[in-house]
Formats: sequence, C-alpha cells, structure tokens
Amino acid sequence: FVLVGIPAAALCGAILDATRAYRPVLKTLLVLDLIGTGSLLLAARHNFVLALYAAFAFLGGALIASSACLMDTAVELTYPKPPELSTGLLFCGGNTLSIATTYIMLALINSQHGKCLPLNAVFNTKGGFNAPVSFFLFLAFVICCFLILNYRGPYRRLQAELQAVISESSDNESQRGDTKNQEELTRD
Repeated sequence: FVLVGIPAAALCGAILDATRAYRPVLKTLLVLDLIGTGSLLLAARHNFVLALYAAFAFLGGALIASSACLMDTAVELTYPKPPELSTGLLFCGGNTLSIATTYIMLALINSQHGKCLPLNAVFNTKGGFNAPVSFFLFLAFVICCFLILNYRGPYRRLQAELQAVISESSDNESQRGDTKNQEELTRD
C-alpha cells in the first residue's frame, strides 16, 4: 500500500507542478480510487491472494496520490492564506470525521449482531433493509464522488502568480522605456 503510494504521490506532485491541472488530476485519481476499491472488493470476495496484493498496491497508489493532490488543491483554493492552514484543516477535519465514522460503523455493526453483510444484501426482499454498514460506506463514497466531480474551485495561487508575472513584465517594459527616453535626452 505505502510502498506504491509514496512514489505515486511523488509522481502526482511532479505532474501537478508541471501542469498545474489540479481539478482534472483530482478527478482522475477519484476514478482510480473507485477502480482500486472495486478490484480490492472483488479480489477479497474471491480470495485471490496475488490479486489482493495487486489491488492493495493499486489502491495505495491511488489513495495516497489522491491525498497529495487534495492538499495541493486545497492550498490553491485557500490562497493567499498560508498552506499550513488548509492542510491543517484537512487533517483535523479528516480525523474528526474518521472518529465519528468509527462510532457510526460500530453502532451499525452492533445492530447486525456483529456481522457485516455485503452491499448486494442492502435491500433483501425477505428481510427488509439489511447491510447498513455497506450502505453507509457506499453512501459516503457517493457523496464524496458527487462533491469532487462537481468541484469547480478557482486556481487562486496560479492566478496570483500569473498576475505577478504580468505586472513584472509591464514594469520591465516601462523601465526599458524610461531608459530609452533617458538615452534620447542625453543625445540631444
């Protein structure tokens, strides 16, 4: 998981530094997360050990790269605030949500007498509503997908950098113009 994830995050960071394409990379990684999760679930269901290793490696690469991309995107979105603020809020919010999710899932598992049924058992015609844990996880994933796929935030840091370059080039041209005017005055 981590052995593939760290190089994938480094590659993702290099791609983001070169292209500044935060939204498309984030959305692509979300799709890769979905593929990795699906392949992991299939491999676990059929108990293929090598497929489990490959699925965990793929999922690790996608998830850890997603975390790096998400932090870069948050820094872009919250500019000119310091980067520590956005990444700190992401970590605090993520940890708070994971604590709440742990207690929710514990209550849902206890309501099933310690069993965790698969997602295809959510609406069982005989027993009514089953598998609340799987349904909760699926619903959380759908909400996250909806939010990320509809994300259209501005590239504030990139816009500020471009504005600085434009103002610097206009300052350089005005200085060149002043130098030419001074040269013409000294010739006369």
